[in-house]
Order: sequence, then structure tokens, then C-alpha cells
Amino acid sequence: MPHHSTSLYIKTLKAMDTMLRTMVLSFPASRVNKELQDIFEMLLEYTRFEREAVRERALGRIAVLTNLLSNYSTLKPSVNFGRDSSGPVCPEDISFPAVGRLVGRLILFRYSGEQTSYTAFHALFSLAEFLYKSRPKDGSDEFSWEALTTSSLCYLSIRDCTQVMMGPPPHCVT
Repeated sequence: MPHHSTSLYIKTLKAMDTMLRTMVLSFPASRVNKELQDIFEMLLEYTRFEREAVRERALGRIAVLTNLLSNYSTLKPSVNFGRDSSGPVCPEDISFPAVGRLVGRLILFRYSGEQTSYTAFHALFSLAEFLYKSRPKDGSDEFSWEALTTSSLCYLSIRDCTQVMMGPPPHCVT
């Protein structure tokens, strides 16, 4: 019976992840930023719970969303789920104030001793990829995403990881 319960639990989580992706893709373009902000804020609250299982599930949903953001060049649904007529949402158009807290929390989980470290690493990587894609392009980029990440995210310190994703602190000259 425990194997059956575990199997049902995993199937349920996968179905909920599919529903979460569908919901995000169905947001009206004019509300994507607000809705993503609200979802990330709620999930970040769950990452503060005392029970590790709750933190793990919340982090799993964060990973689903960051993966969705990094894998879509535009948040354009494959079917029209009621998205308003303003069309797809490009990465450059997406911003949410919780990104700083999200990065911080993912870094803490990445370097924690919890089982969430692996999930946090992948969510952090997806978020870094999304942030890289969404930054303004001025044509002077010398590095590709692959060059920046081939070895860097695997071996970065917390400070280095933050600099790769957010840029150097204002007082640093590189």
C-alpha cells in the first residue's frame, strides 16, 4: 500500500505542475507580472515553514515556474486559453519584485544540507537563464549563455553565483 500511495502522490504533483504551467500560460498578458509576483510570494512563504516536506514541495513548484520562464522564448500558450489580444509576453516584459528574495532563498537552499539542494540548483540555473534572456540587449555581448554557465554555476561560491545572476555590486569594479 505505501508504494501505491507514493505513486499516487507523485502523479498528483505532476498533474498539479501541469495545471500550474497551464494557469501561467493562460494569464492575460497585461497581468503576467502581477500574477507571477503573487505566486512567487506565496511559494516563498512556504519555503519558510518548519517542516522540510513543505519547503521541498514549495521549492519544487518554484523550480517548475523558473523552468517554464527559462524554456519559453515568449510566454505564449500553445492554445488560446483566454489570453487577451495583446499577444505573447516576451522575457524582457516580465519583471517581478520578488526576484531578489527568490534568488536569495534559492542560494540558501542550494548550499543547505537538505534534500532541496538539487532542486534549488536547477531552479537557480533556470532563473539565471531567464534573467540572462530578459536583460536588455545592446549588441555588445561578448559571451553566450553557454560560455557563462558551462562550468560556472557548478562551482560558484554564493557571492559568485549572485554576481553571475545579478551583476557585480555597484561598489565593485571589474
